[in-house]
Amino acid sequence: MPQRWPIYSRQLVEAGMSLGIEVLDHLIVSKQGFVSLKALGHM
Repeated sequence: MPQRWPIYSRQLVEAGMSLGIEVLDHLIVSKQGFVSLKALGHM
């Protein structure tokens, strides 16, 4: 997992909070599969 993903997740959560939107998970999807940053403990 690239090191920058948790940073992007934190920025996504902060942006959602400023708009009054609760971000429950951050999914990365590719042809090889997907990963949940919440499941990895980054949320």
